[in-house]
Amino acid sequence: MLNSPSWEKNYKLLGRYNKYPFDFIVSYTKKYFKDGKNLKSLDLGCGGGNNIKFLQEENFNIFGVDYSKTSIKLTKSVIKKKYRNQIICGDFKNLPFKNHFFDLIIDRMSVTHNSENDIENIIAEVGRVMKKNAILISSFHSRNNPDLKYGQKKGDTYFNFKKGNFKHSNVVYAPNEDILRNKFKKFKIT
Repeated sequence: MLNSPSWEKNYKLLGRYNKYPFDFIVSYTKKYFKDGKNLKSLDLGCGGGNNIKFLQEENFNIFGVDYSKTSIKLTKSVIKKKYRNQIICGDFKNLPFKNHFFDLIIDRMSVTHNSENDIENIIAEVGRVMKKNAILISSFHSRNNPDLKYGQKKGDTYFNFKKGNFKHSNVVYAPNEDILRNKFKKFKIT
């Protein structure tokens, strides 16, 4: 993840994190997994622990990575003690996990807050740590988001936001669907 104090500021000073799991995370997880028992899940950008707490309740062996130390503390505060060492502060481009380790990886608008070059490296890392038939649930900002106009643009990457929802975001990658599908060409997309 882009080395920036913006995420620490979002969590620690602004209190910008979610308390409840996102509906599409719940829906897709339940679609593909009846129960998480004996399965490993990774939450990329675990934020305040909202989605990872849900995964814990679904019996997954949970792991989480976030760049913000405050995010890590928040997530550890809402999960069982036995999982706390599996919630780490780190960079998505360099995941400290074995090859083919996870059955489920979720990314609720975390990877999209990286530069295009970093995203290509992150996608390769995600592919490396996924088992052969693992599921990735991921979301990116749409290039139709009206708040992108408040930032500077270079290709499909936006930065230096003056106002709007992304004011406290360092960078937003918002490509069209064809470009995004091409980035994930090594993945089966459903």
